[in-house]
Amino acid sequence: FIWKYFPDCLVSALEYSPLVIDVAHRFFYLPQDPRLKVICEEALHFLRTPPKQQEDLILVDLYISKGMAPSVADPDFFTRCD
Repeated sequence: FIWKYFPDCLVSALEYSPLVIDVAHRFFYLPQDPRLKVICEEALHFLRTPPKQQEDLILVDLYISKGMAPSVADPDFFTRCD
């Protein structure tokens, strides 16, 4: 949505599963575009690494087959989103 309707935005998307990334490209036509960077990494690990750039907006949708992802329960998670 953001990539399509906000053409001036650079979008970085995190996904833990390489299979989900592959399915998104093959079946849902996730674009290969310089404005879209897809990173295969666990979200909390990504947040704990030194930032390469400042993010203006973070959208969180961290669910696994059994419910909320464990990262969201870690008190450090939302602190690092600040």
